[in-house]
Amino acid sequence: MGFTKTENQFSPKRMTRAEAAYVAGVIDGEGTIGLRAKHRRGGKSHQFNPALRVSNTSLSLLEALIRMTGNGQIFADRRGTGQRACYDWALSANQIRHVLPQVAPHLVVKQRQSELLLRFLELVHYPVGAKTEDIPEILAIREELGQLNRRGVRADEEQQLSLKEPRCTEQGCSRQSYRGHPWCYQHWQLQREVQQAACEECGGPMIVADKRKRFCSARCQQKHWYRTVDKPNAQAEQVRRPPGICKNCGISFDRSAYARKTFCNPRCRDSWNNRHRQSRARLPATPDREAFDQRVRSLKREAGWDGEGAEAITDATCSQALELIDRILEMSGDLPLPFAAPSAYGAVSLRWASGAKDLALYAFADGRLEIYSQQAGGRYMTRPVEPQEAIDQLLAFKPEPRIERDSKRE
Repeated sequence: MGFTKTENQFSPKRMTRAEAAYVAGVIDGEGTIGLRAKHRRGGKSHQFNPALRVSNTSLSLLEALIRMTGNGQIFADRRGTGQRACYDWALSANQIRHVLPQVAPHLVVKQRQSELLLRFLELVHYPVGAKTEDIPEILAIREELGQLNRRGVRADEEQQLSLKEPRCTEQGCSRQSYRGHPWCYQHWQLQREVQQAACEECGGPMIVADKRKRFCSARCQQKHWYRTVDKPNAQAEQVRRPPGICKNCGISFDRSAYARKTFCNPRCRDSWNNRHRQSRARLPATPDREAFDQRVRSLKREAGWDGEGAEAITDATCSQALELIDRILEMSGDLPLPFAAPSAYGAVSLRWASGAKDLALYAFADGRLEIYSQQAGGRYMTRPVEPQEAIDQLLAFKPEPRIERDSKRE
């Protein structure tokens, strides 16, 4: 792959008189001093970038400019097949502020362009930009630099060129017209009429200088778009689409304009995702009783253990969880041991799995017990429960033994 660009360099180096004169001669013969407008959708912009660059097919010449000035970057200019490679030496705004004043006294052809560009840099300070009252002067600088840098036009083409570019209609003004108006920017500021109008959405009064303005705020514009475009389109799509069936709870719901919608609301979607993320294939294998007791005892936590204000898990909490397990195994000794984990609410979570369903019991230090299970409508809910009721639901749940983490793939 060929040359693309060099590293951008900035140095406070001061050139000697001979170096400054040499650089000025190169800029006079091969360089460009001007302003480049920033392109913006919907019209022209009053934001400009200062430009000082030298183009040449000799890479060694541009490298010499970097050595003399201590500033700049070299880019490879894209050209067609069969043409010699061309390179550009370019300076940023701050680099121009440092280099141009040193070479300006030695410029001959581009003396006026350097004066205009230095004046522009006095008016514009990056990244703040220019003041509103300085915009007319900046536009005048841009206009004059464009005239100075324009390539030669024959006398018989001058009239045709002026007809193609709209100009200000004010007497004695030859500036380019502003955004299709019959005036330049300076005269447009004087001619535009500030009048009162009513917002098309809320009907509230607003002061406008542009007759194309229809809404008092972006909020009203969005509401108008939804009412006149989005909602009618959604209703039209609804006529052509049958209702959907929620993947989580099985309830019929209106899909409106969203053909791929599979859940009736975000809560059903999150519940479905949580159950499948926490499927039994992702749990560790069922341990023996001694390892399980050690696991529960190790869940002791201090307050704020998760970094978000979680409640403390004490030895009493772990003891309540183990007592609950003893009581469950007395009722049915063939039930598998659950997966124990800490809860941010100060409880020990004991979770069993059966297929794609979950059942969890939360044991608290004060003896309280909560159950997380699937209700009749298909939704999952957490509620307080007595120990005997929790054991009955667990036996009816018929939990399955946990398998190894990778056994499902095998």
